[in-house]
This record gives sequence, C-alpha cells and structure tokens, in this order.
Amino acid sequence: MKRFITVTAVMLSLIATAQSPIESEQSTNKCTATVYNAKDYVGQNITVCGYVAQVSTVESINGQPTYINMGGKYPNHHFTAVIWKKNILSWEGANLQEYNNQLLAITGEVVLYKGQAQITVYTPKQIEIIKL
Repeated sequence: MKRFITVTAVMLSLIATAQSPIESEQSTNKCTATVYNAKDYVGQNITVCGYVAQVSTVESINGQPTYINMGGKYPNHHFTAVIWKKNILSWEGANLQEYNNQLLAITGEVVLYKGQAQITVYTPKQIEIIKL
C-alpha cells in the first residue's frame, strides 16, 4: 500500500509539472513531458518520464522489437519506447526486463504510431533509471 501511495504521488507530481521541466534528485536529465502528454511534442526531441508498465519483445515481427510500454500495458498504454533488435546489441549483456516497474527518463524524437506517442531508442544513453 505504501508503494502504491508513493507511486501515485510521484505520478501526480509528474503530471502537475509536465509543462515545465522537472529534475529528479539524482538525475541530470530534465523531463520535458510525461507519458500522458508526450503526444503534444510530436516531431520534437525531448525527454519523457514515467513508470514502465510492461517490457515485451515480439519475435514474430520483422526486426524483433522490444516495447517498453508506459502509462499502462498494451493495448491500454499511453507511451512506448521501441528498441529494435539491431540496436539492442549495444546493450552489452543488459536485461531489458530490469526496466519493468522502474521510473524512466527516455530521450528522443516523439512520433505518433497508431495514435500513441513513441520514441525509438538507438543507444542505452537514451534511457535513464530515475532514482527517487
């Protein structure tokens, strides 16, 4: 219950300050948007912050993408970071499942895909785990 209250408080804080950059205590990345208003920044290179609800790799799709869904699990998510298999090679030995339930800052160009905001991640430097 305590974790739920903490998560809720952080998300409300992110939403309340979404129009101005926020900075986590231990992060130098500034959050330009939350997963809920990232659509407002299509075509811009920004940092989107929020909690990961689901990490899944779809091997049946050409290019074998890994989806980091935030703001809900697919198909009820609000934002997705996509990492294509060819780009995962730069994550030397990393387990992308470690991002599950983490607060992340993801930097890149926002595009719309099927009505949802999305950033394609090319390098590990585009993703930062925010420690509160």
